[in-house]
Amino acid sequence: KLLRFEENFLIRRVEGVITIVEELGDDLIERGLPRGKLAVVHNTLDIHEMDKIEIPDLKPQISDSSLKMVYVGSIGPHRGLETVIWGLKYLKEGGFNPKLYIVGDKLHLPELKEFVKKLGMSENVVFTGWLPFEMAMAYIKVADLCLLPAIRSPETERSFPNKMQQYMYFGKPIAAANVRSFRRLIEECKCGFLYDPNDPRFFYEQLIANIDNLNSMGKNGRLFLENKLNWEHSFQNLIKLYQKILGSKELMPRD
Repeated sequence: KLLRFEENFLIRRVEGVITIVEELGDDLIERGLPRGKLAVVHNTLDIHEMDKIEIPDLKPQISDSSLKMVYVGSIGPHRGLETVIWGLKYLKEGGFNPKLYIVGDKLHLPELKEFVKKLGMSENVVFTGWLPFEMAMAYIKVADLCLLPAIRSPETERSFPNKMQQYMYFGKPIAAANVRSFRRLIEECKCGFLYDPNDPRFFYEQLIANIDNLNSMGKNGRLFLENKLNWEHSFQNLIKLYQKILGSKELMPRD
């Protein structure tokens, strides 16, 4: 409570505040931050830098006819991967051949592996462990669907994960937990579908309902990344805030 009081005191007196997501900025405005002192600067992906990376080709290794899903990132209880894995069980029982590649590592990994085993989904869930960046991107490149799971919390409701942009870069559709910040982006760019993070059955139903639209969703995400969600657009808000604070109209970023 003391830290919250201190933060409320400061946001009314600072010259500027930078956030990486609109939802956090909105919360600060509600708490007293003047709107003109806020700059939302997304932690955006640099498309040109991504273009320079040599991505390995995994197609010869992963060439089966399964519905390939990929999650890239840390593994913890806050990720809500259990909901997705349970949803895959419904897919399997419905006659599909789903396969989920979990690319990442963290302390929660043994518990998640045990959950997969008890659910009888060991043949459908592959844990790659930690991988170099290029190899992690290679898994995204061969995916049919990429996952953005989460449980509802103050942090996830106001988060902006890098993996979302990486998914968009490769033109992949996204299945995202229906939390505040994910919902805004998914609805704005039409690059995927939302599911209830507490309802595995709903994940399954949403996937079935949208399975014919996955390719177009992936294309929408790539276009959104190229035209809006990239550093060339994000830095403009930062420059405007600096101009306001420094009183300069000639402030521009260097190459």
